Amino acid sequence: MESPYQIIPDFNKWMEKGFEIEDIDGEDVRGVDYGGLYLIKMPKEGVKGLVTIKRAFNLEMSTGELLQKSKNLPTKLLSNITSSKANIIAEKIGMPGLFEIR
Repeated sequence: MESPYQIIPDFNKWMEKGFEIEDIDGEDVRGVDYGGLYLIKMPKEGVKGLVTIKRAFNLEMSTGELLQKSKNLPTKLLSNITSSKANIIAEKIGMPGLFEIR
C-alpha cells in the first residue's frame, strides 16, 4: 500500500496539469472533439501524395476511389477522428494544411 505522503505529490502534479483525464494511450480526453477528416487541398505530389494519405490514415477505399473523390474538394475521407491525431499524422507525412476536421 502506498503511503499517503506519496499520493499527495502525485495529486499535486495531476492538479498542476489541469486534472487531465487520460485514455489508455495516455492522451488527454477532456474536451476532445471527434469529427470527419476532409481533404481540402490536393497534395502537390498528386497521385503519389494520395497514396501516402491513404496509407497514413489507413483509409478503407481504393486509390482510384480516392483519386475520384479528390477531384471534388473538399471531400470527406474519414469519420470519427480527433483533430490532434489528424494533425500529428499530417505533420508526420509532411502534408500540413491539406486537411480539415468538421
